[in-house]
Amino acid sequence: MHDWPNEADRMLKMAVFCADYSSKGPHILAAGKMLDIDGEVKTLVEKIKELGAPDKADHDRIKVKYGILFRETSDLFEALAGTMRAAKRKKLVTFDGELLLQGVHDNVDVVLLEAC
Repeated sequence: MHDWPNEADRMLKMAVFCADYSSKGPHILAAGKMLDIDGEVKTLVEKIKELGAPDKADHDRIKVKYGILFRETSDLFEALAGTMRAAKRKKLVTFDGELLLQGVHDNVDVVLLEAC
């Protein structure tokens, strides 16, 4: 027999993200907190500039390995993967693939496309 209130609570905790397109722009509800996507993307760009280095072979674009970015920003972002996807959609960064995961993609370059 199922304990429905506990099951519903468990499912609600698993469903961490939901979009809220309010008049203030896109936000994400993550772990019970509203996140400002534009602010998160801006912070991500600043951290890439801080942690990365220009690549002479790639028009001096700033690059950082995903593993370094993940480790150094784990306390800043609720959902680094979602923030990176938003930055990629805005054409501010690029990286191979659609989604980067810790461990598996630690050696993938995250490239800053614009000098923001």
